[in-house]
Amino acid sequence: VNLGQQQFHLAPAKEGDTKPQIITGSVGLVVPDLDSVRERITQSSESLQGTSFEVLADNIDEEGSLTVSCPCGNTIHLYCAKRDSSALQPSVNVPQKMTNMHAPGGTYSSDNL
Repeated sequence: VNLGQQQFHLAPAKEGDTKPQIITGSVGLVVPDLDSVRERITQSSESLQGTSFEVLADNIDEEGSLTVSCPCGNTIHLYCAKRDSSALQPSVNVPQKMTNMHAPGGTYSSDNL
């Protein structure tokens, strides 16, 4: 999964499977500007057809977040840095909130990682 200059390296589909590794949970990312993400989604909509990409939730007026399913099917929550500038300040004292591993079960579940 490419995220600008960052990437998640997930296992490819196993022999006989049609989908690559799916995280049994979700990942949260802080982005500088959700409006530019929305524009890129619109511009890329044609090339994303036939994939698992989908906008699952767009909270444009509420908390400034966008939830998408990436082309492989992983759930990613995008948060607007403009609305939550504290998210840009790294701190070891802040509890982890940007990853969410769902209940155990399945090949790539939290109990198998």
